[in-house]
Amino acid sequence: MELNIEVVEGNKRNSLQMKGATQESEKTAINNFFKLMNVDPDTKLESPPKEQNIALLNNETAKHEVVKHEKEEVKRSKKLPLLGSETRSNFSVYESVEDKEGFQKPDHWITGIKTDEDGSKRYKCRYWCECGGKGNHYIPLDVEEVECRDCGDFIDVYPATDEIDQEGVPERDDFGNFFVARY
Repeated sequence: MELNIEVVEGNKRNSLQMKGATQESEKTAINNFFKLMNVDPDTKLESPPKEQNIALLNNETAKHEVVKHEKEEVKRSKKLPLLGSETRSNFSVYESVEDKEGFQKPDHWITGIKTDEDGSKRYKCRYWCECGGKGNHYIPLDVEEVECRDCGDFIDVYPATDEIDQEGVPERDDFGNFFVARY
């Protein structure tokens, strides 16, 4: 009779092989082997602990079954691809819109000024909120606060540059803003 015992604990692996031993000597070897590993050989485990896999192998078929069982126990998390990740690019929205045939930029993208139907003008104001929200509002000259679209807080408005023309309109900064609002 052939006896193979293999104990795997973490990344440690111990094995015992016996050929031509009597049943009594096999039983004694098994008991001593498990005592060496601090395992009571008479304890029946429902399922082996994850840190310690113990297998009593009497033939090659049983050995393959244990290896197969160990491979099934290894659960690997699968990372799913981000939705829409194939369509993301390093281009801004403006650049990607420009690529469309026949598209014309709105005037306020270039001038920073929106003119309403009644002829009143609103000027580009860039804001940065304490909550991390940021964006653009187009505001009349007399507005002193803008509202954050994310949290609803109000942020004080300041001219983007120190230079103001005769009509009270500040000069644009390097980013095309007439006004800025920071927390």
